[in-house]
Amino acid sequence: MIRLSLRVSAGLTILFALLIAMLHAIPYDNSDLRPFFLPGQGCAAPCFMGIRPQTTTHAQASALLLAQSWVDTVTDTPGTLFWSWNGKQPAFVSSRASDFEVGQIDFANGIVARITLSTATDWADFFAVFGAPDREFFTAGASPSEFYPFLAHVGDYAAYGFEVVTNTPCPIKSRADLWYSPVSIVLPGQPLNGLIPISRGC
Repeated sequence: MIRLSLRVSAGLTILFALLIAMLHAIPYDNSDLRPFFLPGQGCAAPCFMGIRPQTTTHAQASALLLAQSWVDTVTDTPGTLFWSWNGKQPAFVSSRASDFEVGQIDFANGIVARITLSTATDWADFFAVFGAPDREFFTAGASPSEFYPFLAHVGDYAAYGFEVVTNTPCPIKSRADLWYSPVSIVLPGQPLNGLIPISRGC
């Protein structure tokens, strides 16, 4: 009886190991994710939806947003543009049409200075497509109420002209917790001045 149980256990272990290996062997589908975040033709990095920091004017950025088939509303203020999606956008950008999942463009002297895009893409999925960033930076932070500490992670992709930002709630049990944090894309990427160990302050 014990031998039978051991054989069954061994067989199930091998079966699960094979299933896991098969799942890992399936290539990650990056057919939509990569082109969406890469600069388009005729728009050198950093570039998003035809909008380039340090080049595109306020009026041009507003017109480009309004021309996008995935954009719902554009809120125009003197120093900032906000937009929301209409539900036709890819799921990795946002899983729903919501004012919560928005993009933001900040201006300096009427020219695009910074583009920030919230996404529904986890860091693990983004990493699977783009690989490791050129440099990484970690720092502990907290919400204004100080009741919700988090670990901020910034990954710089210099060749693409953007950086990836995640905020992972504390306490963090292992580095694997970072994989499940949604990313925000920021253009242009900023110089990173150092690396803080993941265990510090979280």
